[in-house]
Amino acid sequence: MQVPFALVNLKDGLEDGHGLSRLHPVFADYAATGTRPTLMAINEARWRIPRGLPAREALDIFETMFGGIYEIEIGAIERSDNPPALVWDPQVWRLIEESTAQTDHHRWGRNTWTLTARHDPHAAVRIHIPHLDYSSGTRRLMEAESLASQINRDFPMVVAGDLNSTGSGPHLPHRDYTKVPAHKRRQKGMLLPSGEWLDDTRALDTLIGPWDEDTGTRRHSDGCGLYAVAERDWEQLGRPAALLEPTTHTPGSLLIDWILATNEIGVVPGTYRVWDGDPAHTDHKLISVTLTVEEGRHR
Repeated sequence: MQVPFALVNLKDGLEDGHGLSRLHPVFADYAATGTRPTLMAINEARWRIPRGLPAREALDIFETMFGGIYEIEIGAIERSDNPPALVWDPQVWRLIEESTAQTDHHRWGRNTWTLTARHDPHAAVRIHIPHLDYSSGTRRLMEAESLASQINRDFPMVVAGDLNSTGSGPHLPHRDYTKVPAHKRRQKGMLLPSGEWLDDTRALDTLIGPWDEDTGTRRHSDGCGLYAVAERDWEQLGRPAALLEPTTHTPGSLLIDWILATNEIGVVPGTYRVWDGDPAHTDHKLISVTLTVEEGRHR
Protein backbone atom coordinates (compact mmCIF):
# COMPACT_ATOMS: atom_id res chain seq x y z
CA MET A 1 0.00 0.00 0.00
CA GLN A 2 1.13 3.55 -0.68
CA VAL A 3 1.65 5.82 2.32
CA PRO A 4 1.93 9.60 1.76
CA PHE A 5 4.20 10.77 4.58
CA ALA A 6 5.28 14.20 5.82
CA LEU A 7 7.94 15.41 8.27
CA VAL A 8 8.52 18.88 9.65
CA ASN A 9 10.06 20.61 12.67
CA LEU A 10 7.75 23.44 13.74
CA LYS A 11 9.92 25.75 15.83
CA ASP A 12 8.64 25.94 19.44
CA GLY A 13 5.33 24.48 18.29
CA LEU A 14 4.70 27.74 16.39
CA GLU A 15 4.72 29.96 19.49
CA ASP A 16 3.44 27.21 21.82
CA GLY A 17 0.42 26.79 19.57
CA HIS A 18 -0.45 30.49 19.50
CA GLY A 19 0.82 30.77 15.92
CA LEU A 20 -0.88 27.73 14.41
CA SER A 21 -2.24 29.85 11.57
CA ARG A 22 1.27 29.45 10.13
CA LEU A 23 0.49 25.79 9.46
CA HIS A 24 -1.37 27.00 6.36
CA PRO A 25 1.65 28.49 4.56
CA VAL A 26 3.94 25.67 5.76
CA PHE A 27 1.72 23.00 4.18
CA ALA A 28 -0.10 24.99 1.47
CA ASP A 29 2.07 24.03 -1.52
CA TYR A 30 2.05 20.38 -0.53
CA ALA A 31 -1.73 20.41 -0.06
CA ALA A 32 -2.13 22.05 -3.48
CA THR A 33 -0.71 18.90 -5.11
CA GLY A 34 -3.80 16.99 -4.02
CA THR A 35 -1.74 14.49 -2.03
CA ARG A 36 -3.19 13.75 1.39
CA PRO A 37 -0.67 12.52 3.96
CA THR A 38 -1.91 9.66 6.10
CA LEU A 39 1.07 9.88 8.46
CA MET A 40 2.87 13.02 9.67
CA ALA A 41 5.87 13.22 11.99
CA ILE A 42 6.23 16.57 13.73
CA ASN A 43 9.08 17.81 15.91
CA GLU A 44 8.53 20.48 18.58
CA ALA A 45 4.76 19.91 18.85
CA ARG A 46 4.42 21.99 22.01
CA TRP A 47 0.64 21.70 21.95
CA ARG A 48 -0.49 20.19 25.24
CA ILE A 49 -1.21 23.36 27.20
CA PRO A 50 -3.82 24.59 27.86
CA ARG A 51 -5.90 21.41 28.12
CA GLY A 52 -4.75 20.01 24.77
CA LEU A 53 -6.50 22.79 22.87
CA PRO A 54 -3.59 23.61 20.53
CA ALA A 55 -3.37 19.96 19.46
CA ARG A 56 -7.07 19.91 18.56
CA GLU A 57 -6.72 23.20 16.71
CA ALA A 58 -3.81 21.78 14.71
CA LEU A 59 -5.95 18.80 13.74
CA ASP A 60 -8.77 21.11 12.64
CA ILE A 61 -6.32 22.94 10.38
CA PHE A 62 -4.97 19.71 8.89
CA GLU A 63 -8.50 18.46 8.28
CA THR A 64 -9.45 21.71 6.57
CA MET A 65 -6.36 21.64 4.36
CA PHE A 66 -6.30 17.95 3.46
CA GLY A 67 -9.86 16.75 4.12
CA GLY A 68 -10.94 13.74 6.15
CA ILE A 69 -10.04 13.36 9.81
CA TYR A 70 -6.80 13.07 11.77
CA GLU A 71 -5.70 11.99 15.22
CA ILE A 72 -2.59 12.96 17.20
CA GLU A 73 -0.36 11.55 19.93
CA ILE A 74 2.30 13.75 21.56
CA GLY A 75 5.44 12.25 23.06
CA ALA A 76 8.22 13.82 25.14
CA ILE A 77 11.96 14.44 25.14
CA GLU A 78 13.96 14.78 28.33
CA ARG A 79 16.13 17.80 27.59
CA SER A 80 13.36 20.30 26.75
CA ASP A 81 9.64 20.86 26.35
CA ASN A 82 9.76 20.32 22.59
CA PRO A 83 8.02 16.96 22.16
CA PRO A 84 7.49 15.06 18.93
CA ALA A 85 4.03 14.16 17.70
CA LEU A 86 2.55 11.63 15.34
CA VAL A 87 -0.49 12.63 13.30
CA TRP A 88 -2.36 9.90 11.44
CA ASP A 89 -5.54 9.28 9.48
CA PRO A 90 -7.67 6.95 11.65
CA GLN A 91 -9.68 5.91 8.60
CA VAL A 92 -6.49 4.43 7.13
CA TRP A 93 -4.55 3.44 10.25
CA ARG A 94 -5.39 1.83 13.58
CA LEU A 95 -3.04 2.66 16.46
CA ILE A 96 -2.24 -0.61 18.23
CA GLU A 97 0.77 0.26 20.40
CA GLU A 98 2.41 3.37 21.81
CA SER A 99 5.65 3.80 23.71
CA THR A 100 5.64 7.09 25.61
CA ALA A 101 6.67 8.26 29.07
CA GLN A 102 3.18 7.35 30.28
CA THR A 103 3.06 3.87 28.76
CA ASP A 104 6.63 2.53 28.64
CA HIS A 105 9.26 2.46 31.41
CA HIS A 106 11.94 1.76 28.78
CA ARG A 107 13.11 5.32 27.99
CA TRP A 108 15.03 4.52 24.81
CA GLY A 109 11.97 2.99 23.17
CA ARG A 110 9.74 6.00 23.71
CA ASN A 111 8.24 8.26 21.04
CA THR A 112 7.36 5.14 19.08
CA TRP A 113 3.95 4.22 17.69
CA THR A 114 2.85 1.05 15.89
CA LEU A 115 -0.08 1.11 13.48
CA THR A 116 -1.86 -1.38 11.25
CA ALA A 117 -3.86 -0.63 8.12
CA ARG A 118 -7.61 -0.79 8.67
CA HIS A 119 -8.23 -2.59 5.37
CA ASP A 120 -5.45 -5.11 6.11
CA PRO A 121 -4.36 -5.59 9.73
CA HIS A 122 -1.30 -7.48 8.47
CA ALA A 123 0.04 -4.31 6.83
CA ALA A 124 1.86 -2.65 9.71
CA VAL A 125 4.40 0.06 10.35
CA ARG A 126 6.25 1.28 13.43
CA ILE A 127 7.09 5.02 13.59
CA HIS A 128 9.81 6.45 15.81
CA ILE A 129 10.20 10.24 15.95
CA PRO A 130 13.57 11.29 17.40
CA HIS A 131 14.95 14.76 18.02
CA LEU A 132 18.67 14.46 18.60
CA ASP A 133 20.74 16.99 20.53
CA TYR A 134 21.31 20.24 18.62
CA SER A 135 24.61 21.32 20.16
CA SER A 136 26.81 18.27 20.72
CA GLY A 137 27.90 15.66 18.20
CA THR A 138 29.01 13.41 21.04
CA ARG A 139 25.55 13.47 22.59
CA ARG A 140 23.99 12.80 19.17
CA LEU A 141 26.28 9.82 18.72
CA MET A 142 25.21 8.39 22.08
CA GLU A 143 21.54 8.92 21.21
CA ALA A 144 22.02 7.32 17.79
CA GLU A 145 23.76 4.31 19.32
CA SER A 146 20.86 3.86 21.75
CA LEU A 147 18.36 4.23 18.91
CA ALA A 148 20.25 1.72 16.75
CA SER A 149 19.72 -0.99 19.35
CA GLN A 150 15.93 -0.51 19.07
CA ILE A 151 15.73 -1.27 15.34
CA ASN A 152 13.99 -4.56 14.57
CA ARG A 153 14.95 -5.44 11.01
CA ASP A 154 12.09 -7.95 10.81
CA PHE A 155 9.39 -5.31 11.29
CA PRO A 156 8.64 -2.39 8.92
CA MET A 157 9.91 0.72 10.68
CA VAL A 158 10.25 4.40 9.85
CA VAL A 159 12.49 6.73 11.86
CA ALA A 160 11.62 10.33 11.01
CA GLY A 161 12.76 13.46 12.77
CA ASP A 162 15.25 16.22 13.32
CA LEU A 163 18.52 14.35 13.76
CA ASN A 164 20.59 17.56 13.83
CA SER A 165 23.19 15.59 11.87
CA THR A 166 24.12 15.17 8.26
CA GLY A 167 25.80 12.09 6.81
CA SER A 168 28.98 11.34 4.94
CA GLY A 169 29.00 11.43 1.15
CA PRO A 170 29.73 13.94 -1.64
CA HIS A 171 26.07 14.15 -2.71
CA LEU A 172 25.08 15.82 0.58
CA PRO A 173 25.50 19.52 1.36
CA HIS A 174 28.42 20.25 3.66
CA ARG A 175 29.36 23.32 5.68
CA ASP A 176 32.35 25.63 5.34
CA TYR A 177 33.45 25.96 8.97
CA THR A 178 35.74 28.88 8.23
CA LYS A 179 32.50 30.87 7.99
CA VAL A 180 31.02 29.57 11.25
CA PRO A 181 31.59 31.50 14.51
CA ALA A 182 34.04 29.64 16.75
CA HIS A 183 31.50 29.08 19.53
CA LYS A 184 29.06 27.39 17.12
CA ARG A 185 31.41 25.09 15.22
CA ARG A 186 30.88 22.11 17.49
CA GLN A 187 27.11 22.27 17.08
CA LYS A 188 27.39 20.48 13.74
CA GLY A 189 31.14 20.11 13.19
CA MET A 190 34.11 18.22 14.57
CA LEU A 191 37.80 19.09 14.69
CA LEU A 192 40.24 16.65 13.11
CA PRO A 193 43.79 16.13 14.46
CA SER A 194 44.99 17.96 11.34
CA GLY A 195 43.20 21.10 12.53
CA GLU A 196 40.52 20.85 9.82
CA TRP A 197 36.85 21.24 10.71
CA LEU A 198 34.37 18.90 9.03
CA ASP A 199 30.70 18.00 9.49
CA ASP A 200 30.19 15.57 12.35
CA THR A 201 28.44 12.69 10.56
CA ARG A 202 28.88 10.08 13.28
CA ALA A 203 25.26 9.98 14.47
CA LEU A 204 23.62 9.51 11.07
CA ASP A 205 26.36 7.19 9.84
CA THR A 206 25.72 5.01 12.91
CA LEU A 207 22.15 4.53 11.71
CA ILE A 208 22.60 4.13 7.95
CA GLY A 209 26.30 3.29 7.61
CA PRO A 210 29.17 5.48 6.34
CA TRP A 211 29.75 6.47 2.73
CA ASP A 212 32.44 4.40 1.01
CA GLU A 213 34.53 6.77 -1.13
CA ASP A 214 36.16 3.89 -3.00
CA THR A 215 32.93 2.27 -4.20
CA GLY A 216 30.76 5.39 -4.21
CA THR A 217 28.09 3.63 -2.19
CA ARG A 218 26.64 3.68 1.30
CA ARG A 219 28.07 0.86 3.43
CA HIS A 220 24.72 -0.18 4.92
CA SER A 221 26.25 -3.28 6.48
CA ASP A 222 27.90 -1.00 9.04
CA GLY A 223 24.61 0.71 9.95
CA CYS A 224 21.74 -0.68 12.00
CA GLY A 225 19.35 -1.77 9.26
CA LEU A 226 18.04 1.64 8.17
CA TYR A 227 18.44 3.48 4.89
CA ALA A 228 17.84 7.17 4.11
CA VAL A 229 14.71 7.77 2.05
CA ALA A 230 16.25 10.89 0.45
CA GLU A 231 19.22 8.82 -0.68
CA ARG A 232 17.07 5.92 -1.93
CA ASP A 233 15.01 8.32 -4.06
CA TRP A 234 18.22 9.90 -5.40
CA GLU A 235 19.49 6.44 -6.34
CA GLN A 236 16.21 5.49 -8.01
CA LEU A 237 16.34 8.66 -10.11
CA GLY A 238 19.80 7.79 -11.42
CA ARG A 239 21.86 9.91 -9.03
CA PRO A 240 21.20 13.45 -10.32
CA ALA A 241 24.29 15.68 -10.15
CA ALA A 242 22.72 18.28 -7.84
CA LEU A 243 23.30 17.95 -4.11
CA LEU A 244 20.42 16.72 -2.00
CA GLU A 245 18.40 19.60 -0.61
CA PRO A 246 19.24 21.01 2.84
CA THR A 247 16.35 21.11 5.28
CA THR A 248 16.81 24.35 7.22
CA HIS A 249 16.98 28.04 6.36
CA THR A 250 20.18 28.77 8.29
CA PRO A 251 23.39 29.93 6.55
CA GLY A 252 25.44 26.94 5.44
CA SER A 253 22.32 24.81 5.76
CA LEU A 254 22.68 21.03 5.99
CA LEU A 255 20.32 18.11 5.45
CA ILE A 256 19.56 17.34 9.10
CA ASP A 257 15.89 16.29 9.01
CA TRP A 258 15.72 12.69 7.89
CA ILE A 259 13.21 9.99 7.05
CA LEU A 260 14.91 6.63 7.54
CA ALA A 261 13.37 3.21 6.99
CA THR A 262 14.00 -0.51 7.14
CA ASN A 263 14.19 -2.38 3.86
CA GLU A 264 10.59 -3.59 4.13
CA ILE A 265 9.53 0.01 3.49
CA GLY A 266 9.77 1.18 -0.12
CA VAL A 267 9.87 4.62 -1.78
CA VAL A 268 7.75 5.60 -4.77
CA PRO A 269 10.38 7.03 -7.17
CA GLY A 270 10.39 10.79 -7.54
CA THR A 271 8.10 11.51 -4.59
CA TYR A 272 10.69 12.68 -2.06
CA ARG A 273 10.66 16.46 -1.84
CA VAL A 274 12.01 19.20 0.40
CA TRP A 275 9.66 22.17 0.12
CA ASP A 276 11.16 25.66 -0.10
CA GLY A 277 9.17 27.11 2.78
CA ASP A 278 9.74 30.47 4.44
CA PRO A 279 11.92 31.08 7.52
CA ALA A 280 9.25 33.49 8.76
CA HIS A 281 7.04 30.46 9.41
CA THR A 282 9.52 27.95 10.85
CA ASP A 283 13.28 27.42 10.62
CA HIS A 284 12.99 23.93 9.09
CA LYS A 285 11.54 22.90 5.74
CA LEU A 286 8.66 20.51 5.17
CA ILE A 287 9.62 17.12 3.70
CA SER A 288 7.18 14.82 1.93
CA VAL A 289 7.42 11.42 0.29
CA THR A 290 5.20 8.51 -0.65
CA LEU A 291 6.33 5.30 1.02
CA THR A 292 5.13 1.78 0.37
CA VAL A 293 4.24 -0.81 3.01
CA GLU A 294 3.91 -4.47 2.12
CA GLU A 295 0.43 -5.87 2.66
CA GLY A 296 -0.48 -9.21 4.15
CA ARG A 297 2.94 -9.89 5.68
CA HIS A 298 2.84 -9.39 9.46
CA ARG A 299 0.45 -11.94 10.91
